[in-house]
Amino acid sequence: MDHSGLVRSARGAESRPKSILAELKAYAEGDGPPPIGLVEARIIERFHWSMDELDQADEGRTMRALFLLNVADGYRRVTNAVQSHSTDRVSESDWIAYRTIRDLEE
Repeated sequence: MDHSGLVRSARGAESRPKSILAELKAYAEGDGPPPIGLVEARIIERFHWSMDELDQADEGRTMRALFLLNVADGYRRVTNAVQSHSTDRVSESDWIAYRTIRDLEE
């Protein structure tokens, strides 16, 4: 079978590179969720895993840990930006993370 022009994701689904780029563009512009390949790449990058280790991981725990890392990083970026008076460079998702944590009732 000729697979030229196709990309196989870690979950086995085949996608055309153009549609993957369209998904990435929508995500980057805030109009869609991150492509699954990007999520998997971030997990591998953050945890220094191989694809095999990702496949063997407990998905619920992994996604929860990634979520917490992303929220903590977003909160830290906003805090650093506020302290340095450069809030114009903060993304909307970082502001959401910051407000969510800040507004928690103790």
